[in-house]
Amino acid sequence: MRQSGASATSEIGMARPPALVLAACLLSIGAAAQAATPKFSATASAGSGTINIPGPTDYHSNADAVPVSFTAASSQFEAAGGGAAVSTGLGRSNASASAGLGALHLLAEASANLTSTNGAAMSVNGSSSASGSIDDAFTINAVNCQNLTLCGPGALGLLTFSIGASGSIGGNGNVSGNWSVIGHWTADVTLNAGYLPGSPLSTSAAWHGDHSISRNGNGALFESSNGDFGSQTFTVSFAFGTPIALHFAGTVSASASAGYVFGASSASDAAFRTDLSHTVAWGGISGLTDANGNAVAFTALSEGSGADFAKSFASPVPEPGSVGLLAFGLVVLMLRVRRVRR
Repeated sequence: MRQSGASATSEIGMARPPALVLAACLLSIGAAAQAATPKFSATASAGSGTINIPGPTDYHSNADAVPVSFTAASSQFEAAGGGAAVSTGLGRSNASASAGLGALHLLAEASANLTSTNGAAMSVNGSSSASGSIDDAFTINAVNCQNLTLCGPGALGLLTFSIGASGSIGGNGNVSGNWSVIGHWTADVTLNAGYLPGSPLSTSAAWHGDHSISRNGNGALFESSNGDFGSQTFTVSFAFGTPIALHFAGTVSASASAGYVFGASSASDAAFRTDLSHTVAWGGISGLTDANGNAVAFTALSEGSGADFAKSFASPVPEPGSVGLLAFGLVVLMLRVRRVRR
């Protein structure tokens, strides 16, 4: 687990002078006015094609002050040649993007299937991508505060929370064949409690994750990751009554392609799935104290979206890899059934 800043001590902070508290209150009012309107954006794109047909592209994108969600799908089939030299190709892709309260849900899938008899020319591809972002803010207020110097507007405290991503990435093709698959995801979440003079810890925290995979029928493999799936906990300084800004951003992509072998009969299947649909999310607040280390009952609400950031927005996690493996298996099975029927 990566933690922001140093550990809190029992000697954190002294009572703040009334003038400083008043100044903090004024800053809080100005920040609240700026943070009142959240922004949610989502984009989903899917495309496919064969050797002679570019195929359809499905694209949806929007940004709004309320949660947004889109899906996109594309499929293209072609039969070419004649006599003893015939070929078929089927490319498919789909994507979904959702920017909601405290969480992004992103999915990209692609598959390609090809058969070629006596080297009949054919190529096929599918590709998809999804992206989303969230800008929101919440304000922490003490419940039944008995000492305004410690938990009133502008008073400093310590906030412990978690951020994380859950999903899967993977794909492959038949053992031999002219095929390739590529997939990638990246996600970032940042929190900023603003400029707070005298704060014992940093007032900001950032989480980043990414993972890329590339494979082909020649056995080549490239894979890299940085800050992969999982949850991380941070502790930062904040001020009661002052908006805390949150930013989420994420992108997923998947592509699959297949080609024929010149002068020979061949068959290629390939599929890839990049899944962040269960979720890039705010994990909730696990601890909150005043400057003297005393636990404080609190609310953590967004004035703009109404979201309660005291709780987690993470989705339940399915069995590791089961969703991706099932999807890949079904795609290959459907494509092979189609081939047998022809």
